[in-house]
Amino acid sequence: SDVCSSDLQDVVNKADYTVKVDPDAVFIPQRLRVYLGNTIKGDSPHGLYLENCQNVQYGFFGHLEVISREGARVLTSNLEECHTLFAPCANDGCDWKWGAWGEDVFTQRCMDHHYVDKVEAFDMTMDAACEADRPEGEKKNKKWHAEDCSQLKTVTAHPYKKPEEYLKCLSE
Repeated sequence: SDVCSSDLQDVVNKADYTVKVDPDAVFIPQRLRVYLGNTIKGDSPHGLYLENCQNVQYGFFGHLEVISREGARVLTSNLEECHTLFAPCANDGCDWKWGAWGEDVFTQRCMDHHYVDKVEAFDMTMDAACEADRPEGEKKNKKWHAEDCSQLKTVTAHPYKKPEEYLKCLSE
């Protein structure tokens, strides 16, 4: 176990970004490489993370989480402190109208608390959970997703809960 965790830490320390993707998100890694290369011009002294949903209180939506090397270092080195500080509210949602926090809100709150820089990346994802990503007429439909993925240029499309829908989108 110690060997595995130290090997993982070595990988994280060498990687430019740490990326977490939900299994129901159609993810095109090459698009992320291009996006990061064209959009992000290096890390910041505090680290950075990509916020992917606009017009919401916490826009670091969990189907795709992208954090720079320094941002991941700041986050992991402060997890215990953030847990102590935020756990009471995270568990019961005392300051969040949606209830208990998910890992994305907890991670964003911890990074914000430690001054990790937020970068707007609203064009990176297509997510039904993000109202701003839904087309007119679907603004209230949290289960909406693109029927034809051939026109999408985003890094991810989310959610695709049924395997046949997921594979169709991926193939398009």
